[in-house]
Amino acid sequence: MQTVSAANVIAVYRRGVAVPLLVVTGVVLLVFVAIGNGEPGVGVFVVAAWIMFVTPILIWRRAAAIFTSDSLLVRPCLGRTLRTPLKGVKRAYFHPGSTDEDGPTVRVELLIGGEINITVPEMEAVVHLLNKAAGKGLDAAQNKPLQPTAEKRGG
Repeated sequence: MQTVSAANVIAVYRRGVAVPLLVVTGVVLLVFVAIGNGEPGVGVFVVAAWIMFVTPILIWRRAAAIFTSDSLLVRPCLGRTLRTPLKGVKRAYFHPGSTDEDGPTVRVELLIGGEINITVPEMEAVVHLLNKAAGKGLDAAQNKPLQPTAEKRGG
């Protein structure tokens, strides 16, 4: 079992990367075949183009929602990780008015007052786990079936 800051990780929700990497690899190989193997410098060009297109995909995949027994960690593509204690969460729901490039955002109401908007992959599962753990935390044994499968992650 993975740990984050000495807490056991219960579930990790992130975007899949296999299909975008296969598409980029296929396109770069088609360019390689179209240009020709005998041209000087084509190998260096193909490797540079592959790296140039794969880097944004890997940065995009970094976004994740990580549940531990006592907190939710929201890791954006770029920037710092936001740690929200589950005991401080009142409820979570989809916010229809606020959207991101990937769709609607999740609004989390806090017990101390205030709200935060987060954008995470697999929002339905994140909202379900947040509402289940609101005000008390999570137990790792209860949440085994909620972990995403390989088909849902896209890998």
